[in-house]
Amino acid sequence: MKLECSIVPHLSKPFTRFVLNILGKSGLADAIKPLFGGMGAILMFHHVGHRAPRYFGGNDHLSIRPEFLHALLDEFRRECIDIVSIDEALKRIAKGNTKQPFVALTFDDGYRDNIETAYPILQAFKVPFTLFVCSGFVDRKICIWWLSLEQIIQANNSLDLLIDGEQYHFFCPTKNEKRQAFARAARLLSSVNDDVLQGAMSRLYKDTGHNALALVDEEMSTWHMLKKLNQDPLVTIGAHTVNHPFLPHLNEEKALDEMVKSAIRIEEMIGVKPKYFAYPYGFKGAVGKREVDLAKKAGFEAAFTTRKGILLPEHEDHLWSLPRVSVNGHYQNIPVTRALLSGFPFYLANGFNRLKTL
Repeated sequence: MKLECSIVPHLSKPFTRFVLNILGKSGLADAIKPLFGGMGAILMFHHVGHRAPRYFGGNDHLSIRPEFLHALLDEFRRECIDIVSIDEALKRIAKGNTKQPFVALTFDDGYRDNIETAYPILQAFKVPFTLFVCSGFVDRKICIWWLSLEQIIQANNSLDLLIDGEQYHFFCPTKNEKRQAFARAARLLSSVNDDVLQGAMSRLYKDTGHNALALVDEEMSTWHMLKKLNQDPLVTIGAHTVNHPFLPHLNEEKALDEMVKSAIRIEEMIGVKPKYFAYPYGFKGAVGKREVDLAKKAGFEAAFTTRKGILLPEHEDHLWSLPRVSVNGHYQNIPVTRALLSGFPFYLANGFNRLKTL
């Protein structure tokens, strides 16, 4: 999961969408891609499916329609953009500049719809992809707090949240007020350590009668599904921690345990040890030098953030802090994707810097 933030700082989603759409439709994106587009990009997905139309949409940025995934893959095929595995992407980074642009597809958390909805589309195109699995979700031992928070706000006109001794009240009868309540509550929860976050959400589940574990069962894949999926040579299973914590909120030993034990559990259940790791949340404040050093220590060959950026030959020296391009549910538009893969929006967002690591 990642919290949403603008692709271009300080611009609203509608205006950002408008600017990116013009950039992609006008041909300007293709013209400037040789300057800013780099070698390729790692794309990041979460959900693939249709969301309930009456939802206020707190997590809409995490979900794309199946039709858009199909259109996106078709676009890559028409534009002769290679869709490669993580293994191949790392080989191409090591080789340096290559003339053939590429993308690698990654899916975070281990959602059921990645297998039930996305996989048949990916199979039809015969393309590789990586699924980063949070083992605690698959074991049904932890709750998906951001989805539970959204459901609770959807079902109620007010929200009372006790976080670390502080009481917060949100009055949210309308869609817009629900969006605002969700955004503020999510940011408050993201600012505290994992024990405080889980404690606050546990109280909320009890107060509202929300069955958080039933939601996990509904949304998350099972080990049986993952083991069967892993039989496909085009599929790579990566690790995404045990409990999906904010790693900087943990001491070094616990943070390392989250990485190592997730890989051990995945190997135990599907028979293959993950080579790659995706940091939970992954944005600035959720991944720092310590976490990168721990990912190396845990034995992963590469690790992925949610920092926005395209891939350059220089990333060979930063394999444990590789950026990704979020395929955001608010930007389900081929011209917008074309604009993003030009690299120029990330050049602006990253302070006129093409190389994005930490």
